[in-house]
Amino acid sequence: MTATTPHNLLPASRAFVGREAEIGALLERVGRERVTWLTGPAGIGKTELVRCLGHRAREGGLFPGGIFHLSLEGAGRIVTLTGDLVFTLSIDETKPPAQVFAGPPCLFLWDQMDGVRAHAPERIREVIEERLAEAPHVHHLIVCRADVPGPDGVRLEGLGPEDAERAFVNHLPPTVSARPEPGDADLAEALGRLGGNPLAIRLAARWCRPPRWTPVLPEGLAEAAGAVSALPDDPLGRGLALAVADLDEPARRLLGLLAALPGGGLGNSLYAVFGEDWEAPAGLLEATGLTETYADRHVLHPAARTAAAEVLGPRTGASLADQAAFHLQQTLVECATQLRAGHSESSLYFIVREWDNLRATYNGAVDRLHQASDVDEDEEARLVVDYGLAMFHLFYSRRMLSEGLLWTRTSLEAAQRIGLEVETATLTDYAGLFHVQLGHQEEAAACFTAAGEAYAAVEGDTGVGTAAYHLGLLHFNLGQWGPARAAFEKALELLRRLPQRAFAAHSATYLGQILLAEDDVEGARELLTEALALYEEGASEPELRIAARFALAQAAARTGHMDESLEQAAEAMVSAFQRNPRSAGAAVPQILKLAHAFVQAGGGHLEGFVQGVVGLVGQLRSATPRPEFRDEWQLACRLLERVAGVLILVGAVYGTAEVAEAEREKARDALPGAARALDEVTGGLLGAEAWVQGLAA
Repeated sequence: MTATTPHNLLPASRAFVGREAEIGALLERVGRERVTWLTGPAGIGKTELVRCLGHRAREGGLFPGGIFHLSLEGAGRIVTLTGDLVFTLSIDETKPPAQVFAGPPCLFLWDQMDGVRAHAPERIREVIEERLAEAPHVHHLIVCRADVPGPDGVRLEGLGPEDAERAFVNHLPPTVSARPEPGDADLAEALGRLGGNPLAIRLAARWCRPPRWTPVLPEGLAEAAGAVSALPDDPLGRGLALAVADLDEPARRLLGLLAALPGGGLGNSLYAVFGEDWEAPAGLLEATGLTETYADRHVLHPAARTAAAEVLGPRTGASLADQAAFHLQQTLVECATQLRAGHSESSLYFIVREWDNLRATYNGAVDRLHQASDVDEDEEARLVVDYGLAMFHLFYSRRMLSEGLLWTRTSLEAAQRIGLEVETATLTDYAGLFHVQLGHQEEAAACFTAAGEAYAAVEGDTGVGTAAYHLGLLHFNLGQWGPARAAFEKALELLRRLPQRAFAAHSATYLGQILLAEDDVEGARELLTEALALYEEGASEPELRIAARFALAQAAARTGHMDESLEQAAEAMVSAFQRNPRSAGAAVPQILKLAHAFVQAGGGHLEGFVQGVVGLVGQLRSATPRPEFRDEWQLACRLLERVAGVLILVGAVYGTAEVAEAEREKARDALPGAARALDEVTGGLLGAEAWVQGLAA
């Protein structure tokens, strides 16, 4: 087995039998063609087959880039597919696919694609057939129930008689001590009625519990078909009828509840919705074979959802689905409150854990709003809005950008539909943030402007200030200093007088940097001092706090407050070097700017600054990083050692300490080469050689 092949495959079922010819042929085809479709009726074993195929491909080392099972059950109208890739693989969707998937061949197993194919087929075309076609090493196996015409479709049929019998025996409960003889006529007749459908066979085998022994299976099938007339008379319907006929009323209610949760129900969720007596019905459902349990999660087989709807009737099924949706909605609203308060870990854990269920509930509500008949519009729209507000945090933190933008737009439409003014403003602001990350600058500016206007209409100073801050940040990153300054000034004016003033600190930091670039050094020093005072109140974003200290150190040096400058520089470098390798590397441009400021200021402060940098780099080299940072830490150390070497030469050339003229000239001659070598290491991003030339000028 190629143990190094990345994957997220669940273990293959020990009861899986046969299909050797199908696996071999499908594996050969998947390796040869970029996109392959696998279809077949409900319960025919498509998911188990692709899971087994994935393990077989991994054992053979066929896709060393990775094999990933992407379940889309519960997805429908509101889905991008790129969101599933980011959620599962943590890829950067803003980069070209050919760059993201430039490594060895990999395989995506797109399972349960039925909802997407029915409601949003354009997503399959846009993402798999067009966008990901730019990455020829990525292979796709798309699984759904519908037939796919043409040469690209492979249809899975039922098991043959021998494999059907083996599957039946494999699924018999341990309590059944009597096993059928090979070729048993009664069993063959019963399995023939089940049409080789693996799910139907499993349900029939699990039905054979004492005092019902294997030989009475044909009789049981006949009785169940009459007792549960709501189910269709086909192979799967007969197996489902057999299982459902055994259920008491609590188990049937739990069946309806799980039908609304494609990702399964956790014990605490089932307790919250069903009550304290959920364990006995859950055990009965598992005994029938309708559900499987993974850790504490009880998952209903996808094909059994139809049975739940047929047996319970539409009214009862809808009521149970509403109960599940209400529980998820209330929990999600609480999560959103916690996230806004900064308690993100447990809340995001809940959202990630319930992602499949949340997506299914959201899509269901959106579908009902589109139908616009016999629904409580306010209730459904409120659910869609609550989900959009809370799920923003998952999408943004996990960088599921396209998915997040689609959900936010849909939730925004729902908020406008029922006149929720504050929520409309907030979702408009969120849409702008996604546009920024996706590189849609004009759309982002329009969203932030509209959000500010919407907040102003309801006298929401916090919202107006936040939208202004986001607009200022957009202009700042584009180098548009005038609009950025105006936006940050507006944000700071509104936000500095509020209890929660994190964005006020951020606005003051960026505004101070703008003033510094415009040579308003005194104004910059005043603003940056205010920013650091605001950070002391507990504002987040440590990277911005570090940037504020570096900028204040520059402003202090340029206004002659050298001791203050050295103090702020030391604090900034200690914070940057202690955080992680990226923040240490990101500090280099600020270190060079400060060195330039000390050279211009003259006096003996340059040497003290250089000594501080050299000492901190030594501490960085001797530190013990976390294992996941080790390689990156070594790179950061080597970069900063080169920077320290350049600064030592700068100190020798431009410092005030007594240095022999020959040594000074030697350092002067070596400085351009050291700067050039630093540029070679960084690809010229630092502009160190030009910086040295600027010092000489």
